[in-house]
Amino acid sequence: MPLGNLRANRGVSPLVTLRQISGALEYLHSRGFVHRDIKPENILVQSLTNLKLGDFGIAKKADSVENPLQTFCGSYLYCAPEIIRQKGCYDSKVDIWSLGVVVYEQCYRLPERTKGMSMV
Repeated sequence: MPLGNLRANRGVSPLVTLRQISGALEYLHSRGFVHRDIKPENILVQSLTNLKLGDFGIAKKADSVENPLQTFCGSYLYCAPEIIRQKGCYDSKVDIWSLGVVVYEQCYRLPERTKGMSMV
């Protein structure tokens, strides 16, 4: 029985998140795609040890020279600096940054940060 997303379920270990989602990203990146919106709401919890990556609405194939990734997209609080700065192109490393932010939030049990976005 699904338990919702990672934001709704705080019982998931940060190590489980890191292991499961980095595996999903490894597969996605090996196929040439970048997710570009890694955040707790897009990590689906099937059980405390089984997570799935969802919402591929803004995922894009990274065709390097022919079709570089340079669009500002994703959730601002989880975006890598190179996306926010909008200077040049970026690659799959932006997903790793976002996963790091998610795991950091889990480790330190930070409150939901979307309230007060006008201050950012």
